[in-house]
Amino acid sequence: MARSFAWIGVPTAAGAHSPGVEKAPDALRRAGLLDRLAARATVSDLGDLAVVPFAMDRAHPRRQNADTVARVARDVAQRTGAALQDGALPLVVGGECTILLGVLAGFLEAGSDVGLVYLDAHPDLNTPDSVVQGALDWMGMAHVLALPGSLGELRRVGPRAPLLGWDDVVFFGSVESELTPWEREQLAPHAERVVAATVARGRPAQAAREARGLLEARGAPFVVHFDVDVLDYVDTPIADNAYQRNQGLTLDEAMTALAVFASSALFGGLVLTEVNPDHVPDAELLREFAGRLALALAARSGFSLTPASPSA
Repeated sequence: MARSFAWIGVPTAAGAHSPGVEKAPDALRRAGLLDRLAARATVSDLGDLAVVPFAMDRAHPRRQNADTVARVARDVAQRTGAALQDGALPLVVGGECTILLGVLAGFLEAGSDVGLVYLDAHPDLNTPDSVVQGALDWMGMAHVLALPGSLGELRRVGPRAPLLGWDDVVFFGSVESELTPWEREQLAPHAERVVAATVARGRPAQAAREARGLLEARGAPFVVHFDVDVLDYVDTPIADNAYQRNQGLTLDEAMTALAVFASSALFGGLVLTEVNPDHVPDAELLREFAGRLALALAARSGFSLTPASPSA
């Protein structure tokens, strides 16, 4: 039976390091992501939220635009709940990483337990106290887990805090050199929940099956958060973070892993973040990414990642 997805566009740069990610939902529409996925699954379009452009919050330099980030997350929670009510898998296309807070809140508010694969070069466990840059898009998981120093307005986006516990999460594709000292300290007691990029490279399917097993043991749905900075920027230059070079996953490796996650009977949806169209050198690369993503999302047991036709 074909899977059913619900597109939710979230064109926000409220928590971003720089402008551009707010353009991603429109750019991925134009690259054919919806059409290519619709060739393999049932897709409903719940539309895009209002554009939230990048802005410096000089009044709160270490927690920039927190109120806006929280507002957007609550809007995402409502749209996610609508998708779940319709029996669809949310396909939430950002925008920056803090939109994940709203997706998880939407699941919990709908009465569904939820787990998380965090497919990202960074675990995003920073807080306004641990780093000085102030961009909240590398602090999202600190708020999901309600770590010390996280902000109350973001912890309160959903019906409980923390939204998830450590045993509900697997970090996949983390790049050791990108971790801050604070993040290393937080991850140290939970090493079994981390599949580093060095572990996944060259064996993405096996590494993803092992990670998937940790979440399937919970017996509840899990979503995949896919920050495209997990991709080696030399291989696939589409991310907002243009400095993640020669350390991340190739496009083939990331899509192989995503297909393994998506083929699970407990796969509950995708959150796609940090695509920056301003960094993409040519439109064909984004079309290729959209096609590969559609194939991976439509994955089922025994599903082939070979396109059905050149135009698919």
